Amino acid sequence: KNDVHAPPASLRRKTVNGKRMVPTDPNATKNTKSNNKNNKDSVAPSGQKIEVKLDRKTTAKVNDIKKNITAIHNVIKEKVDNAEAVRTERVGMEVMMIEEKLKVRKLEETYHQLAEERQKLLTQTWDRDIDVINDALCNSSADKASLIGVFVNRTQYELEQIAILYEKKFGNLIEDLQSKLTTTFGVITGANTGLCNLLVYRVTPKTERDAKFLHDYAMNGNDDGLIEIFATRTNDELQKIINYHDENNEEKLEDILKTKCTYTNYRTFMLKLLETQRDETFDTLEDYICKDIADVLYEAGAKKLVGADPTPFIKHFSVINNAQYISINHKYPKKQLLKDIDKKFGGSFAKALKAMASDPFELLATSIFEGDRETITRILGCTHRHNMEKLKAAYNKLIFKKSIDDVLKANMKGHFLLACQALLSNDLSMSPTGSFREPWQDLADVVKEGNRATVDTQKNFKAEKLTLLGDNFLGGNHEVKAPPSTLEGTAKQLEAALWDPKTCLKVYDDIVDNIPEIDQGNWLYPDVNKLNLLLHQLTEYQTTIDNAIFTLKDELEACKQQYFSITKLSCETEGWTRIYRNHLSYLRNYVQNRDSIIESSLKK
Repeated sequence: KNDVHAPPASLRRKTVNGKRMVPTDPNATKNTKSNNKNNKDSVAPSGQKIEVKLDRKTTAKVNDIKKNITAIHNVIKEKVDNAEAVRTERVGMEVMMIEEKLKVRKLEETYHQLAEERQKLLTQTWDRDIDVINDALCNSSADKASLIGVFVNRTQYELEQIAILYEKKFGNLIEDLQSKLTTTFGVITGANTGLCNLLVYRVTPKTERDAKFLHDYAMNGNDDGLIEIFATRTNDELQKIINYHDENNEEKLEDILKTKCTYTNYRTFMLKLLETQRDETFDTLEDYICKDIADVLYEAGAKKLVGADPTPFIKHFSVINNAQYISINHKYPKKQLLKDIDKKFGGSFAKALKAMASDPFELLATSIFEGDRETITRILGCTHRHNMEKLKAAYNKLIFKKSIDDVLKANMKGHFLLACQALLSNDLSMSPTGSFREPWQDLADVVKEGNRATVDTQKNFKAEKLTLLGDNFLGGNHEVKAPPSTLEGTAKQLEAALWDPKTCLKVYDDIVDNIPEIDQGNWLYPDVNKLNLLLHQLTEYQTTIDNAIFTLKDELEACKQQYFSITKLSCETEGWTRIYRNHLSYLRNYVQNRDSIIESSLKK
């Protein structure tokens, strides 16, 4: 800007006898002469005033430059206004984020207080539990009722914590259970009693327990047990089981399956299931997709007069869920997909296909009805207490000839029967937290709430609110007085160009206002180099504005995403706070009235 100034007084246009003349400055006359070679009247004796006329080429060039300057200047004005609007939104977004952070901070303080008190009361409860377990096992004949009272009314997570505390104080809990609850015949044969197995299944960490099941079933050729594990565990659970198995056994599960699964189609399908790619959304498929899959399966199976192609069945049944199978079967000829599978394949391969298409709880319910005592013990011992209601509902839905209670009575008796019946009951009176939900189940629900809140926030998000908050903040009319922290690191070009864009624009307004006007080629010839320099400066400034706007928008979008993540965290923290408040209301009562609660339960 130091190179472009308004023309000094000595160079300003003057008139003599109504004609516009050049000044009497000899230097000015000299410059005019050098710049107007085609003008014959441009040379004059010293002190003589002459008229300067610009040739058409020079006039057109100057006018083009001026037009370009005017055009880019107008663009810059518009861009600066746009930048100022985006900057205001950016500041407003930062203000909203600060407000949400303050809200989350208060929620987290409450959450940590509740979590600390909850953990303290849980630890007291677990300490009492391990004393009860030890006293029950130290009797000459184990106090089975007291053991059932603890093992049946604690979640898988709580039992794992109890086992850890018990080992620190008394020794290995599983070994003590097997030692005290195994009959003389069991000692001779190496078999445990049903009650012992039930309690051991419940206290053993699920990944370790299922990995052992998987290994034993694969090694011994127990296809039904193997299929049950794959069909009733989630992808995440299966992956953990497989990893645990491979880390704690010499031979990998994949290699065992290749060796032990002799039937080619069955082996290929089980190896495919190791990829753990089952769809867990529980959404149905579009009609045209279902029709395409149904046609492919029909062409590969039932339509063939001889044999069948297992490839499409392996491909689709390794990833579909029960809801998707139902929608595919609805488009399948005569809606008899499973019947055709039995006709064309049979054996363990057909069982595995049908199991993967089934609802997991209906599959377990069928196993209870058709299974033996050990199968029922394994299913009840491995099913989370919170899911027992779903298991009972699935059993009742299938309408078997015997009720589930009749099946239990036919296979069990005594304390073993009481323990199984208690597991299937919905009695929460002995639960310290008033819930049988596992922490990961609460976590899943809280995450869903957070995701739902994020979607709602994005849907209802309004830029007008950002502009209002930004204007209030920049005008000093907002509770948040400190400048937004993330703006401190703004790029230098952004600070230079936009932090006070009106001032920056005024500088260029002054420059443009001082450009000499050209009227009919009779005005003083302006310096073309200076005009070009100004055009170059304005072009660079436009680039700076564009870069600054891009940076602002990029930061605004990043700030929005951060804000959405904070609102998600806020919703999740509220969810945990609500859960812990409910737990504490039960825990306080349980710790204070434990003896009377246990006595009442034992009478039942």
